[in-house]
Formats: sequence, C-alpha cells, structure tokens
Amino acid sequence: MIIECPNCNTKYTVPDEKIKGSTKLKCSKCHALFSIKEIEEDSSSKKDTAKIINRPVSDSLWTNENLQLPDDVKISIAVIKGARAGFIYKVTKPYILVGRGKVDLIIPDKEVSRKHLAIEIRYDKIFLRDLGSTNGTFIDDNRVSITRITDQTEFKIGQTTMMLIATPIIKDFDK
Repeated sequence: MIIECPNCNTKYTVPDEKIKGSTKLKCSKCHALFSIKEIEEDSSSKKDTAKIINRPVSDSLWTNENLQLPDDVKISIAVIKGARAGFIYKVTKPYILVGRGKVDLIIPDKEVSRKHLAIEIRYDKIFLRDLGSTNGTFIDDNRVSITRITDQTEFKIGQTTMMLIATPIIKDFDK
C-alpha cells in the first residue's frame, strides 16, 4: 500500500499486512504523526474466498409481450413425486416461477433453488428454462437449461418430479 504524509506529501510503501485496523505513523521527513486506516476489501476479492459470479437472469427468453396463454388449451403442472405429490397447479398466467422461495409454485425440497426454473408460454409453445439452479433441472435424466416441452412432459428438480398437462378446451360442447 502506498501512503502519503498529509503534511509534506512524502510517499511511503507499506506492506498491507503491517496495517491492521487504524495505525499511527510518523513521517521520517517532517516528523508529523498521522493515522491511516486499513482498506476494507470486498470478500470476493480475497484469495481464500470463493468468488460469487452474479449472472443476471432476465424475465423471459424474448420480450414479455410475446408471452400469452393459448385460448384453446388449459395448462396445469402436476407434482407426481416428492413433498407435494398429488398437487396440481393451474397455470393462469404465461410466466410461472417454480422454486422454494417467493415464487408462483413453491416446492418444499431442500435440493430445489429459491428460483429454480421458469415455465414460459408463447401461444402454442411452452418452454421450460432452468434459472441457473444449483442442482439442475432434468428431463429423462438429461440436464436441461432451455427446452420446449409438450403435454405429459415429465421434469425433475431435486427429489420432486412434475408433469406438464395441456388439456384442449372444447368450446362447443352442446352436440
């Protein structure tokens, strides 16, 4: 660390490990006594600390204006194995967050991230997107990041297995 005397502007090179908290120094040129403080470092910059990589996750694959539920299909997500087995979530909006935090479909599974995956619906196309989860999202034992899913596609997060159910809506049922 380079330190400068506030009185005569003489510069000194002092090893970082010599400065702990607040330290008083005496200038060898003008004999002024002054204090210096240890510079606080962000923990991610220290060599013995794991660096956290912040990857921003946008709301959707494209723009939100492309998100729309189909008029002729009712979409649900069924939990078929795990802590909420038997639960059926009725999809009422085109963007659904799934995880164990503040999300639309809460899965109480310790292997599930707070925001684990998103289901995005664009008219007749449905996409499943892993949101950078720690333990991943799997379809047929293959880890996926972004994939198109269809009716009866099973996907697994943590110890929980879910299935997408797309049921056609019959509008003219009077005959």
